[in-house]
Amino acid sequence: MRIVIPIDRGVLHATHEKPAYEPHIRDFIGAMSGDTNKGIFVTTSSFDAGAVRKAETAAHKIILIDGKKLVDLMIRYDVGVQVETTYDIKRVDEDFFKEN
Repeated sequence: MRIVIPIDRGVLHATHEKPAYEPHIRDFIGAMSGDTNKGIFVTTSSFDAGAVRKAETAAHKIILIDGKKLVDLMIRYDVGVQVETTYDIKRVDEDFFKEN
């Protein structure tokens, strides 16, 4: 499944390819036209070295978000996640042990 969403003068591309290769990034760059100057390419998997190299050397600004980074962003912004366990962090109350 692929989703392409235009953003302000840019494009967002989401896929679940395993992994995303250089030709995927090349095709993504080719799909950018007109005044598009940036893009975000998201995969639930990973990017091979050729894909990363192609994104880094492209004339357009391309942000790559792999599965690990996607999960980190989901947790940070509470998107599609829920709290499973909460922990209390305790410290010693030194005032309790002071003699009056």
